Amino acid sequence: MTVWVDTRWGGNHGIGRFAREVCRRLSVTERTLTGRSPTSALDVLNPQRLRLSRRDVLYSPGWNAGITSCPQLLTIHDLMHLDVERRRGMASYYERVVKPAVRRAGVVFTVSEQSRREILGWVGEGVEVCNVGNGVSGTFRPVPSRRDPDGGLVVLYVGNVRRHKRFDVVVRTLAEEPGARLRVVSSGADEAEAAVARAGLLDRTVVLRDLTDAQLLDEYARCDVLMMPSEVEGFGLPAAEATAVGTPVVHWAGCGGLREMLGPLGLPVDDLDDVDAWRRALHAAAATPRLDGRPDHPGWLAALRWESVAARVDSRVREYVASGSRVPRTAGRS
Repeated sequence: MTVWVDTRWGGNHGIGRFAREVCRRLSVTERTLTGRSPTSALDVLNPQRLRLSRRDVLYSPGWNAGITSCPQLLTIHDLMHLDVERRRGMASYYERVVKPAVRRAGVVFTVSEQSRREILGWVGEGVEVCNVGNGVSGTFRPVPSRRDPDGGLVVLYVGNVRRHKRFDVVVRTLAEEPGARLRVVSSGADEAEAAVARAGLLDRTVVLRDLTDAQLLDEYARCDVLMMPSEVEGFGLPAAEATAVGTPVVHWAGCGGLREMLGPLGLPVDDLDDVDAWRRALHAAAATPRLDGRPDHPGWLAALRWESVAARVDSRVREYVASGSRVPRTAGRS
């Protein structure tokens, strides 16, 4: 069997970072899949994928699948396309393309126990959902604060501004906190700027996009707190990166992915829409000593190594190829 790896996912976003860090560490790669963007609707008919045979295996660090004769080992980071976003056509794509590909392969990868449980419920019995975890780049390490001590509260938001991210909560909270400044790092920078402008916050907001890891490290170090009011997260990489740097994270208590990943290191807010509760939490976080001084922080960080994530993927793909079987050994294995 020839192992193909879809390397088109790289970029400065959640799946992109996972793809970049994992794919370059895989030893199983024999060929790489090329073509248009993996998120394009036309990728279902990718000519290169169409030519693959039953003797091939295709690994993707993302959720994209298409028509092919070979088994496709996908990485479904979460089910937000189905549960939250409900983008036009995505439900049909997942049911008609992704689910059959997963069931045929018998194995699918994910990045957290929260997502593993959700995918098990969605895909049904007879599929191994393998939680390989997630990692934090070595760039994100404990560093001293770089913020201006006389500059007032500085809140950072990192992520897109789709509905489930609840960027509206960030904007409404900062609108009630006139002395605070907001810094936004987002692939949806135009949408973020529009939301900030509607709230009258442009004069104390900086919106950035497409930062390198070194630049993002500087953003984590120069703020008081990272605010993540997401309703759902498969993992929550910005929260992991901020915590690795030493920056406290305020998040919604009902977000299972963040609660699982952060544990006692996060500062949860019980009521997602209570602006006053968010304001109190932001000030409490800003008054908290930076996390690099906590005894449980180094052990938490050591568990989030990209080398370990890639090794788990590599090992399972090797087992799959060696067995020549599409039947999982234990359905639901983590």
